[in-house]
Amino acid sequence: AQAPAATASPAASASPAASASPAATATPSTAGIVAPSIAASAPSAAPVRASPSSTEKSPLDLTMESFTLTNGAVKLTDNSLATPATVAVQNINVGLQQFALGAKASPSAYNFAGSLGGGGSIAVKGNLDLVKSQVTSDVTIDQVDLPALQAYAQSALAATLGAGKLNARASLLTSFAANQFNLHVEPASFSVDNLALNTPGSKDKPLHWSRFGATITQIDLATHQATVSEVHGDGIHVFVRRGRDGKLSLLSLLRAQAGAASENRNSESNWRSGPARMTVTRGHHAAPRPARGFAGRTAPAKATGPAAPEWRYKVASIAINQAEIEGEDDMPVRPVNAVVSPLNLNVKNFSSDFRKPIDLEIDGVLNRRGTFKFAGPVVIAPLKADLT
Repeated sequence: AQAPAATASPAASASPAASASPAATATPSTAGIVAPSIAASAPSAAPVRASPSSTEKSPLDLTMESFTLTNGAVKLTDNSLATPATVAVQNINVGLQQFALGAKASPSAYNFAGSLGGGGSIAVKGNLDLVKSQVTSDVTIDQVDLPALQAYAQSALAATLGAGKLNARASLLTSFAANQFNLHVEPASFSVDNLALNTPGSKDKPLHWSRFGATITQIDLATHQATVSEVHGDGIHVFVRRGRDGKLSLLSLLRAQAGAASENRNSESNWRSGPARMTVTRGHHAAPRPARGFAGRTAPAKATGPAAPEWRYKVASIAINQAEIEGEDDMPVRPVNAVVSPLNLNVKNFSSDFRKPIDLEIDGVLNRRGTFKFAGPVVIAPLKADLT
């Protein structure tokens, strides 16, 4: 007898479910005859992709218990100045404790100290916090000799520094996160002691004092605010002469005056933002008149960015004690001399808002004979004084 035809089991049929399986095996029929096997083609296996964790680099994990540098020395030569300057720092000591990067990162204490070759010392200590992107610093500047740094003042100062010592103390908080840089100072103080300015080629001593300084409550760079508790000056001596040409001797001490005047003249000769004006500083004042050839020309527009906030400041007290002002006027046929000594000045509640009144008190002795004294509120803008 002819054997019955074998039939494929439902699992081996060419249904979508069967084609998805790698292979289908025939099952025995009820008659005990093995059905032929049906091979289903399976799609090729996709390549195994590496997980992101296997390709990314692990962050640097660094731990340093301490770092110490002792008795170092650095000599810096600055050739960018008109007169090259050399600054030597000696006896350098640097320390860093418990510094870490990665999971163990935490504030690290640091310190720096060194002596300047020209005289004086600088010391800094604080904590570096990389997690918060902040660094705290306590800065001490002690008896730094200013004449040794004369070269750095040549661009603005025509006079020479005959003497002077700088002292300063400050607590700083510096934030250096991306797009969030800020410098906060609270508190701070500084003083310049025994300063003397000399005029080249002259025996005149236009400015010298015993002490001038300030005590600062706080300064914040981001908000552009400053609060000063006191500005004080002792033993300030000022000598000013008006020459036969009408120029004041004090202005000749600032090198920037000549540079700014030259720059203004050059800019005015090339471009005018409107009708040119002529100003007569002595004698009658001429009426403004347009300059020929420039009436229709305007200066090229300058790119402007977002305006920074204006600085706002408050000074609780300004005290100038035992000052002396010596004046000489050579313009008259017979020169005039005057001396105010001593001169005492006290100002309260001075601020960047010139509309607010300040309390002014001033007294002194003129030409060692007559005395004067004024006291009362003063408004700077618009100028108004009620002195008695």
